[in-house]
Amino acid sequence: MTVSNKKDKFTEAYSNYFPLIFSTIYTKVGEFHEAEDICQEIFIRFYKKFDEISSYRKWLYGTMRYVLLEHYRKKSKSNNNEQLDTDDVSMTYINGFRDTRIIIEEAIDNLDQLEDKRSRTLFELIAINNFTYKEAGKQLGLSENQARYKYKTVTEILIRDLKKRGIKSLEELL
Repeated sequence: MTVSNKKDKFTEAYSNYFPLIFSTIYTKVGEFHEAEDICQEIFIRFYKKFDEISSYRKWLYGTMRYVLLEHYRKKSKSNNNEQLDTDDVSMTYINGFRDTRIIIEEAIDNLDQLEDKRSRTLFELIAINNFTYKEAGKQLGLSENQARYKYKTVTEILIRDLKKRGIKSLEELL
């Protein structure tokens, strides 16, 4: 791959995945500058391995999990002497929130099995990143109406998947 071609492909991948990776990290760490630093680290690693990667999305999400784990380890070492004062109710909330996120992420992961690989990206752009149908459609080469229809179809699939798990409504998860 020529340098120019690599740069173009990297720029395209960066444009497609940066908003998703950044918003996920920001949701997890809750601090804008920390999220920027973590995201920068992920994309530096991504650039270094770019030629070897066959599935950008899987690699980026796997690396994101690893870099976040590194981040939390460093943070816990720096806070090693500080003791968190939490009661059982707050720990239940935290653990419940994590369980909910796992259930939702597993359901979203099942979208990868759909024929149209853009379905998951469309869902994430609209539901997680608050893109409009028009904005999400533009990112994926769809019209606003196509994006609206595909999003409706994807959410129906997610709801069916959650129902198979015994969750009758999204309110049960919240």
